[in-house]
Amino acid sequence: MSSTTPLVLQLQEDVLDKGVSLADLLRKAKVVATKLDLAEFGSWVDRELNGYGTGETIPEYRKVKGAPKFNDSYHGWQPIQFGDSHDIHDFFSTRYIGQPIGSLEDVVRRKSDGTLIVPYTSKVEHQLQKAIGETLPVALHMDSSSAVAILDAARNNVLEWSLRLEKAGILGEGLRFSQNERQQARTITYNINNVGVLGDVSGSAVVSPQQMASETTIDLRDLRRVLDEIELHVKTSRPGVESQVKNCLDQMKQELENSEPDQSQIQVTLDSLKTICEGTAGNLLASGILGLIRPFIG
Repeated sequence: MSSTTPLVLQLQEDVLDKGVSLADLLRKAKVVATKLDLAEFGSWVDRELNGYGTGETIPEYRKVKGAPKFNDSYHGWQPIQFGDSHDIHDFFSTRYIGQPIGSLEDVVRRKSDGTLIVPYTSKVEHQLQKAIGETLPVALHMDSSSAVAILDAARNNVLEWSLRLEKAGILGEGLRFSQNERQQARTITYNINNVGVLGDVSGSAVVSPQQMASETTIDLRDLRRVLDEIELHVKTSRPGVESQVKNCLDQMKQELENSEPDQSQIQVTLDSLKTICEGTAGNLLASGILGLIRPFIG
């Protein structure tokens, strides 16, 4: 696209171009919002890019429904029955997806059809395990189209917002906006559908493309022991991959300090640690670490 195309029109072209990732589109929207001093819309963009945390309202379009299931080692994933209690069924069947938009895009890109996995928080997980009378892995299974719908809703928000700017005569010249355009922008109201829940009321979640089995629920006590053992080896080893390994250890230990550690985030860091170690063939420390973490990554 031409560098002389007004920024707002560039934004609209990018919205319509499926080849432009939503994360990149949101970054451009942030540029527009910042230059026009539109803090509220810019704040929404930031949350979409960085993810929604505790105390932040998760928009209604990020609510998904699915089928609560438990994993039986003999029969695989099986549906959880709730009898005639529709309220209980609705509670466990509904999650708010709080993960960053780029991460969600990556999940959809890797698995564009079929079923996606939404882990429960530890608290909700324990409630379900108590209900079924077994400490088996549990998770919400949802259709991948629900994740696509979240991406489409966010993209449509950017489109509607940019069209309102254009209608008000706010286009910009290249990457700049006039003082008059900035003043006019303050008169535009645009309400993102933020009717939803505060982060982690019932557990905002991240979506995973992996089919999870027993590795869904990590033995956190055992993991702490293994991390301490790895840390001891790192301190006494020769220079090599120590800094990268230590960074992964620090991330996991920090997560483990939370009252409800995010097991999906721990799993991501474990996968990163595995990749680091596999990339240093012949390194004794890396080989030892791979052996220690293998039970947690399958």
